Amino acid sequence: MEKREMAEYTKTELTRFVSWATRGSKLNWQTLDRILELLKDAQWHSLKELEEKTTLQCDELDPVIKLFVELDFVSRGEEGSKVRIKPLGSKFMELPAESE
Repeated sequence: MEKREMAEYTKTELTRFVSWATRGSKLNWQTLDRILELLKDAQWHSLKELEEKTTLQCDELDPVIKLFVELDFVSRGEEGSKVRIKPLGSKFMELPAESE
């Protein structure tokens, strides 16, 4: 099976992956999408700010940030307390729901 680049996936395919990766938690796609929406300005945002704006606790937010870092959607600041969206994260927000 040929490996595809992340940008080649549809939002539906990646949503299924994110759902699988966050199984067993109370996270849902709307929450994950909300985090990316908060980061879409490409500025650094503190984890505290994201906690406040999403009503997630630190222990709930941390796995999401780790997942987004692994997917190359966001980068973490050197001290680890700030994040910002990367180009791939911005592209993901623009992906179609289904491939045509």
